[in-house]
Amino acid sequence: MKVMEKTRANRSSEKWLFYGAAAAAAALAAWAFLGRAPASVQNFAYYADRGELLFHAVSSKAVSYSMPLLSLLASAAGHFKFDPALPARFAAALLCLAAYGLGARAGGRARGALFALAAAAATLTCAAPEAEQVIYSLFLLVFLSLEFRRQSDESLFSSAAAGLAAGASMLIRSPLFAFPPLAVLFRRLSPGRKAGWLAAAALFLFCAYLPLAPWARLNHSVFGRLIIFEEERSTCNIITGASGIVYTIEGDARAFAGLSRTESVYPWAVRTVLGNPGRYALSVAKRAWRVFLMFPLLFLLAGAGFILSRKDPLARLLAFFSAYFLLIHCLLSIEERYFYPLRYVLALLAAGGAWELAKKAGLAVEEKGKDHFTVPLLALVLAASAGTLGVVWRYPGAAKPALIAVTQELEKYPSDAWLHRKRGEILLSLDLTAEGLGSLGRACGLSGARDLCYISGAMKSAAPQDPPPLENYYELQLVKLMRELELGREAAAKETLAAALENWRGEKNSIKGAQFKEDENNLARIKESNKTFWDMDLANALAYLPPEKRAGALALLSRLTPPTPKLRAMLLRNKKNLSAAEKAEKEELRKKLEFELPEAEFEWGGTARELTAELLEKERAPEGTGGELGLLLGLDLEPGEAVSIFDTHCGECTGPAVKAAARAYLSAGKDRIAEARDLAAADPGNFAYALVRLESENFSPESLKAAAGTLKNYPYPLAAGALAWAQKGGKKEAVALARAAALTNKLDKNGWSLALLAAQEAGDYKTGLEIAGLALRENPGSSLLLNDRGVLRSLSGDAAGAGKDFEAAVSADPSNFSALMNLGATLERAAEKEKAAGTYARALRAARPGTEKRDAEQALSRLGKAQ
Repeated sequence: MKVMEKTRANRSSEKWLFYGAAAAAAALAAWAFLGRAPASVQNFAYYADRGELLFHAVSSKAVSYSMPLLSLLASAAGHFKFDPALPARFAAALLCLAAYGLGARAGGRARGALFALAAAAATLTCAAPEAEQVIYSLFLLVFLSLEFRRQSDESLFSSAAAGLAAGASMLIRSPLFAFPPLAVLFRRLSPGRKAGWLAAAALFLFCAYLPLAPWARLNHSVFGRLIIFEEERSTCNIITGASGIVYTIEGDARAFAGLSRTESVYPWAVRTVLGNPGRYALSVAKRAWRVFLMFPLLFLLAGAGFILSRKDPLARLLAFFSAYFLLIHCLLSIEERYFYPLRYVLALLAAGGAWELAKKAGLAVEEKGKDHFTVPLLALVLAASAGTLGVVWRYPGAAKPALIAVTQELEKYPSDAWLHRKRGEILLSLDLTAEGLGSLGRACGLSGARDLCYISGAMKSAAPQDPPPLENYYELQLVKLMRELELGREAAAKETLAAALENWRGEKNSIKGAQFKEDENNLARIKESNKTFWDMDLANALAYLPPEKRAGALALLSRLTPPTPKLRAMLLRNKKNLSAAEKAEKEELRKKLEFELPEAEFEWGGTARELTAELLEKERAPEGTGGELGLLLGLDLEPGEAVSIFDTHCGECTGPAVKAAARAYLSAGKDRIAEARDLAAADPGNFAYALVRLESENFSPESLKAAAGTLKNYPYPLAAGALAWAQKGGKKEAVALARAAALTNKLDKNGWSLALLAAQEAGDYKTGLEIAGLALRENPGSSLLLNDRGVLRSLSGDAAGAGKDFEAAVSADPSNFSALMNLGATLERAAEKEKAAGTYARALRAARPGTEKRDAEQALSRLGKAQ
């Protein structure tokens, strides 16, 4: 009787525990949804911009700079006109339901309510939660609930569900990337292995990484290599983590490490860690300690909770996950916001201990409960993931060059402010300043965005005012500075420059957390190495000025602040009437800063080719067009082929060409004769541009005569066309064009090389050798042309002459990979294996990664000299 009364009392207490905890959890969840807006320390506009790029299929490397789910969610807010904070509000409330499912599954509804209350209370431990982290936390708790179920029954359904939930979380952030195999190992080391576990584990792992396959496919389409997660986003954390800095930095991490923009960060990081492993290990320990100090009471409660509930499989899983989450972040430099999700897991561990105390106090009875919420939450997670992956999968096939994509999308969505804004940014990057500012003005009119409206107003004002206090206030300061420089208002520009520089020094040169003694030197290095104010921010802001005004603005800026080499190069590029010394300086800077100048950063060359292909309509020339021009037109090439074959890669021509091509593309219909003429004049040696002009003028007799005349002075297309004919099997046409090109004596080295290759492909070695003689008379000692002649001599049976040419080519340029390989093959055929092996070894050192390196390695392996 007493046992029954005690049981009834326990159940009555449990009932009140359930209702009390559930009511408190519901109240806190309602407050999170209705009263407290999660603050985002990260600019949601950046996510939205990347989501729009994905949605509108705009080809851009920026799509890979963050995982896609949040990007598309942020852009959806703009399309469907809802508050961007709304998804985070929902997530904060739904977190309680996910926690309830975890607790109820192994302890009943009262335990579930206690877990829900713990999750709701965990929100209180963060004064300013970040929207991204709130949403990510929901995905993690859904995964943990399903993972606990998988660990319990190891069924195929639970394995697939847990795997897909893990994969879905990685579409937001990547920290879970190493957890699935560790979770399988953790289960193997736990008691109670069930039959069929191997198939279930394999299914779990397959489903965990399956959602990343479409994303990797997208990245490969953008970069041409395998990238599983974000591109470049983790670079700063890797560099600072390997350097032993506890917290991540705001600054130029690559400059801090002494790395160029194109060098891989991973070999550097490995060398740095191995060079001082003690420092790195100590920094990992310091990071773990700093995380503990972020919320020590929660850690202590979680630790006590784990001790009390250590026999509970859920407690062991949560503790294991917490340890993993802490370590995986502490391997690199940290920020406090990274550990927002950990608060929830620790809170659940503490709740597990509280439940054990409640049982001992007779306030609760453990029973088998029902998890009503995890499956619906999984459905929500998978729906968001499926929508994301649908857009991601579509992107590689649908993506078009930026200006083309945005222009075509504006035909569908003429009132889309983002498209107008993006169009403006693209045009500004192409030095089409007036057109770009016009598009930004239209975006301002459609959206009322204060930053856009400020830019439009400031660039028209005779005395621009200070920008409004917006999130991008610093960037708007630079717009104001550019306008003041353009107007020659030196005093005002000096004041604005000082204010912008002060903001930059405060915002862009810091360590994002508590500093240690050794950080004095680190911070000094950050400030010393960081030149982004001049090399990135000021350089990019120059796009708001018309090109003809930039030299004057930069000259005035140079009086206010010492210019970096990049700003100096941009001044010389925009300045007219350079002296001989300035021309030499300009060329030297161009070689030194090749990948950092606007034409490389904004990929003008690629844009010009893409626009030209879009402009070409593949109209047939009139019958009877004779001469070399007729042979070129007779190639009947597809637009992409024409652009590829006739591209001259003319560095100085790129700027005028891309501007002319953009203006031609943006002109209405076929009414683009003036723009097409500008394009053809920008690079007369590029026959694809000439084709655009010919088509725009309907192959008029005047346009045909002009094109034929241009070929006499700019014969590169004849050589390129000769090779194209040879590759199509037109040997007679190939030789005719190669001869015509050679007889002009106006080819550059690349043109001569194409003419020689055309004769080689056509099998006319005699003509090829005649052309080679002319080429080397014009370019004596050219390594490129000596190697080409050597190939022709070898094919015509003159092995001795070929060997001499290859030796001369290598002597002229010891890094000429092709000449080294040809000389090695000549020596190998002459049975001089040691000399051949030495030559192949030199070729391997000169080889670029990929095909060249493989060819050299195979040659050495063939001689038994594997490196």
